[in-house]
Amino acid sequence: IDIRPMERDRKLHFAVKAYDNVGNSSPITSLQGKVPAAKVVFADRGPSSWQKDGSWGQVQMPEGGTAWADSPNGNYESNQTNSLTSKPFSLKGVKNATLVFDSRTELEEARDGMWLQVSNDGSSWSPVGSLTGTHPWEPHTVDLSKFDGKSGLQFRFCLVTDNTGDLDGVYLRNIA
Repeated sequence: IDIRPMERDRKLHFAVKAYDNVGNSSPITSLQGKVPAAKVVFADRGPSSWQKDGSWGQVQMPEGGTAWADSPNGNYESNQTNSLTSKPFSLKGVKNATLVFDSRTELEEARDGMWLQVSNDGSSWSPVGSLTGTHPWEPHTVDLSKFDGKSGLQFRFCLVTDNTGDLDGVYLRNIA
């Protein structure tokens, strides 16, 4: 079970019923467990959490809630590079840092892409992930443990497009 970090403790409840290879079943067994709160050093708290380069903006989603969109007023343009960059944060005292977010993408496969990058000086960026193609909402977990203990860190979502086509682009939410 993939359990995302959250700022609060959570109690989980499970019920298990097992079947053998001929269809015999066990009685239902239930159990519960507690997932402790994670230390959250960055969480998307709206526009004050970010530096925007290009047309990034928040949009209301039809299924509810808000999301960041690289082109909130329609399709993205050709030949552009724009980014959504976090404000600086520190991973001092943090072990096994992880970035989590949800995305929905409609990008030209292998032509246009969203790069996820990390910097500790705001000018040189290391790639830690990428998105391309068309995908429904899906969760992502990115290992940032190589940055454990460092301060002045930033991460950014950087959209790079070529000179052909324009699609709906990228939507991001639940970034922490």
